[in-house]
Amino acid sequence: MDVIHLNRFLEGRLEAGRHCPVAVFQRFGQLYGLETLLEASISPDVWLAFETHSHMEAVRTRCGDCERLERPRRLRLIRGGMGM
Repeated sequence: MDVIHLNRFLEGRLEAGRHCPVAVFQRFGQLYGLETLLEASISPDVWLAFETHSHMEAVRTRCGDCERLERPRRLRLIRGGMGM
């Protein structure tokens, strides 16, 4: 992940504690007043897996379905893209 680019985009507001990975993707940030960012190179047809409340279960959904629900802002977050 290009953390420097991401921090510039967020105008220096990027914060990650030792128990909070930078790359965590909460599927519905809108519910919490948060903007969701999505890597620009990920195809809408790719399956995404999201951790649930238990950390032992996951939910799968297509990226395009997630985009229709959440409307994330696409941004180049990974140097060179993901090649998907």
